[in-house]
Amino acid sequence: MWQEALYAAAQVPLSETEIQELGMSLAEDLVFNKHYQEAATVHLDYRNDLEEAVKVLCKGFFYEEAMRIVSKLEAYTVHRPNVFRSDCAPQEAFARW
Repeated sequence: MWQEALYAAAQVPLSETEIQELGMSLAEDLVFNKHYQEAATVHLDYRNDLEEAVKVLCKGFFYEEAMRIVSKLEAYTVHRPNVFRSDCAPQEAFARW
């Protein structure tokens, strides 16, 4: 359903700010319903929010996917080195950071 909502929003078209707000609302609903990977996709693809995507994945215990995303975008970790340490457990899963 979230895919259809974002597709329809693009067809209207909504402003970038409105898309961001819609994405946040949809991601919050997805997290509430424990659809963590889908919420992370919304954060990454429609909100360009790597940090929030990683937090959501960690909340759902999808550590491997969180690490894959950050390793793919490693330059980001230079600017935000504490993304994992503050929001993910177990700490040893992120020992290389």
